[in-house]
Amino acid sequence: MADQSLLDELPPNLPADLRAFIECTGDRATIANGPVEWVEIPPNVRGMLGGAARPDLTVVAGRAPSTAVITVKAGWVSATLNATVVDGRLAIDTTKLPFLAPRSIATGIQAFVTALNGRLAANGKRLGDPTFGPEGMTLTKIDTAS
Repeated sequence: MADQSLLDELPPNLPADLRAFIECTGDRATIANGPVEWVEIPPNVRGMLGGAARPDLTVVAGRAPSTAVITVKAGWVSATLNATVVDGRLAIDTTKLPFLAPRSIATGIQAFVTALNGRLAANGKRLGDPTFGPEGMTLTKIDTAS
């Protein structure tokens, strides 16, 4: 199983619904479009990104069911990642990260996804199909027996 401690080190200003979702005390969370207030770009990286202190996120439905297209922008740099929910498990394709992105970003994303899927399974849960609206993407959990 993945290192669950990764999920215990959440940012203090993470939205309450997202925190509860990750901690498995809530069954619904919205990944909101717009500035990601709970992620701070390190000061030593901001200059390279034109001074951006926080990334901006857009999540829209993908072409196929249970897929999403996630676009993250920070200053002049952007990345578009495809995400899927298959058999109740989240997967995020990090192969299209910009060539300037340190490998640690892809590794961190994959570690988070693995830990989240593991935590959900350990709690008898899996992801339902995501829903989308102007606010972003909403994730729900369902019992693995469903």
